[in-house]
Amino acid sequence: GFVQLGTHGMAPGIRTFNWAEFPIFFGCAVFSFEGIGLILPIQFAMQQPAHFPKLLQRAMLILGTLFASFGMVGYAAYGLETK
Repeated sequence: GFVQLGTHGMAPGIRTFNWAEFPIFFGCAVFSFEGIGLILPIQFAMQQPAHFPKLLQRAMLILGTLFASFGMVGYAAYGLETK
């Protein structure tokens, strides 16, 4: 990804948003956060459950940023060849 971008630049034909493949994106996003069913058991097992909402917010922000960054770098490097 990063090496490809550094040596060859941005891929040609990059689209900002593809409505035709939005359902695939949505499915991948839901799958990425499938551990949501563990939230309540983890919160109840904590010594200080009151700290959980802030911890969950930080974790989701970090994971969302990480997933989006990898997706954007891969798409920027390989463009329409991304499957």
